[in-house]
Amino acid sequence: MTMHLGTIKVELYDWDRDGSHDFIGELTTSYKELCRGQSQLNVYEVMNAKKKLKKKRYINSGTVSLLSFSVESEHTFLDYIKGGDFCVTGNVSDWRTGCVVHV
Repeated sequence: MTMHLGTIKVELYDWDRDGSHDFIGELTTSYKELCRGQSQLNVYEVMNAKKKLKKKRYINSGTVSLLSFSVESEHTFLDYIKGGDFCVTGNVSDWRTGCVVHV
């Protein structure tokens, strides 16, 4: 499994029924940080750059705490073939000779 170790950006919005969702702020993290699991290290400040520029006393728009994190693999058809756990049954015809191979 290949993991990308780049930055993960999370944007948070206040949902409105009329579709005019309000931007609350954003946070950044990484796969490596998320793998630490629930801890004091996985509490993130939500920052809104526009509010920070306008308000001198702006600290943040709240915090987000990681409660759990898990990674699940999704196998593709090619993964099964590469793994050797692949079996073909039925009749396979060779289009060049017209022969039928019974597998």
